[in-house]
Amino acid sequence: MSLPDPALTPSPTGADTAVLTAILHAAARHRLHAAMVLVGLHRVPAPVVLDLTWSQVHPAAFELRVPGLTVHLDPPTVRLLHWHACRQRLDRRRAGPGWRHSLRVFVDETGRPYTEANADEAVTIAAAGAGLLPITLTGLRDLAVPAPSGGVSHLRRRPQAAESTPRRDEAPSAA
Repeated sequence: MSLPDPALTPSPTGADTAVLTAILHAAARHRLHAAMVLVGLHRVPAPVVLDLTWSQVHPAAFELRVPGLTVHLDPPTVRLLHWHACRQRLDRRRAGPGWRHSLRVFVDETGRPYTEANADEAVTIAAAGAGLLPITLTGLRDLAVPAPSGGVSHLRRRPQAAESTPRRDEAPSAA
């Protein structure tokens, strides 16, 4: 199993794009990275993400389905959730009889579901790793505004400092 490439960064829209990008980049190898992507890019409320069960994840349909909410996912997020499931299976094997069985998507290395306090601490650490002020998991949701097309933001490779590349969903500017 390969880990996500830490050079993968989001391409959200909004005033705090750089902050969200930096946090997600710093957290690329963290077990809550997928939760951060769901909250920050797809704007799913943090309590919904933390209560998410595997039966609510529908990768073939590119959706999350929870009561009262259907979230359409892009292919990079579906791949990230698949990677997360693989990591969780490895954690289950490593923990052996110490594994606490849970249907939740976001659990620690022993199977215990993350609480909002645990998740906030992880996001704060990721923010510190990016040289930023503390922020909570819920706070990530406020950093990016949904794309004007109503679609979701996508993960893409971070451009080089001197490089300025338009996102795939942007129309070329007319001169």
